[in-house]
Amino acid sequence: MRTLEDIFQGEDEQQFLLDCRFDFGKWVTRVLGYDYKWFHREWIEALLSKKRIAILAPTGFGKTTILGIAYPLWNLFYKKYWQGLIVSNSIPQATKIIDRLKMAMQENELLQRLVPEYSNLTWSKTEIATSTKGRIFCKPYGESAKGVHVNYVLGDEVSSYRDHSIWFRYIVTRATAKRGEVAAISTPVDESDLMMSKLMRSPYYWHKSYPAIQNNKSIWPERFPLEWLKQEEAELGKSHFAQQYLCKIIPESEEIPFPTRLLVQAHSLKYQFMDRRPEGDTDPYYVGCDFAMSLKGDWSAFVVGKKRDDNKIQVVKIFRFRGMLPSAQTEVLKSINRDFQPNRMLLDKSTFGEFIVNDLISEGIPAVGFPFTQENRNSAFAKAITLLNEGNIILPYSKEPTYTSQMIDRLEHELTHFVVDKTPRGYATYKSLADHDDVAIAFILMLKAAAEERKFISYIRAR
Repeated sequence: MRTLEDIFQGEDEQQFLLDCRFDFGKWVTRVLGYDYKWFHREWIEALLSKKRIAILAPTGFGKTTILGIAYPLWNLFYKKYWQGLIVSNSIPQATKIIDRLKMAMQENELLQRLVPEYSNLTWSKTEIATSTKGRIFCKPYGESAKGVHVNYVLGDEVSSYRDHSIWFRYIVTRATAKRGEVAAISTPVDESDLMMSKLMRSPYYWHKSYPAIQNNKSIWPERFPLEWLKQEEAELGKSHFAQQYLCKIIPESEEIPFPTRLLVQAHSLKYQFMDRRPEGDTDPYYVGCDFAMSLKGDWSAFVVGKKRDDNKIQVVKIFRFRGMLPSAQTEVLKSINRDFQPNRMLLDKSTFGEFIVNDLISEGIPAVGFPFTQENRNSAFAKAITLLNEGNIILPYSKEPTYTSQMIDRLEHELTHFVVDKTPRGYATYKSLADHDDVAIAFILMLKAAAEERKFISYIRAR
């Protein structure tokens, strides 16, 4: 229990509370008894002045303590009707912060004033009400967050959020109506995660990374001495240590075929996906397809692109479906053929793929089966890597959450999770570390179809 004596330390109560109202650092150190370092002060100053912040900092450096506990309690104590929302990847993760807030109020003689008379009725696992008519909600990352409007949103471990569009569409908007503040905190997961690829690059967020070691010194030597950090590096290895404590991604394999930097450079805000070939467009169109092998777990992906006059290949549409029968996948390709009139479709001919190819050819659709031998696979990857490095790929994109940006995010997530590996026989190969690679494979097949210089049999397009 933190007592009033611990808090006031002989100061006049009214003057002390007035000081804390305008001095968040004093609130943190005296009321809560927490450490308050220079980087914590930077976070709060940025949040109060910029309204949108994204913070990358190591685990244990006070991100949740300062922005998830101290800051909400400060507002709840001094402002009536103030409301906050805590978002985590799962309810159990979010409720841990709620539990810490409850404990902070119950075990602090000053903050006990925030506990309402019937807290047993007004407090739940996912919500806290206070005597100042304030509220704190916690929600899992998803559409369920859209039911509240608050003064403050905290996104906890934002790098773990998979669907980036949800952040912009359903999370940030919770603070819009009240012109509130949004804080995104995390350690990085990979270069394509929400923090690394979006928020840390956004002109709308004050963003900063806080590696534990700067100028060969620990930024928090009292808690994380440099010698201890060096020992952690030796135990974890350079890659994991860099991720956890230096807030940067150093691949264990230096050979990353599709680096985020080059994919971002391929973005174009001038274009969005198209539903069909525009009238009068004479550019050649191409389609790549990766078929689902099972109805339950796999996805079918179809990527449409076109080769422009400047020889750059522009993605114009991505389709992704789950649980489709082969007959349904055939119908999707027939629909794509009607809408885009491609010069060539390059389709994975594994398992039932060859039957689909033959069915399409019988109807005059320019389909070609692609046998996924190791040699063919490596050749297709090599062509895609070359096109990306030469700057000959255009990826339509949008700063706003759209279907276009959502699917390009998915494509980039899959591409950046390929690493160069070796087969048991020692041959080079490309291994995916992602949960799925269907969009990436369809994209690579589309690029191969578009970049292939050999002339293939010309088929009469189905009308």
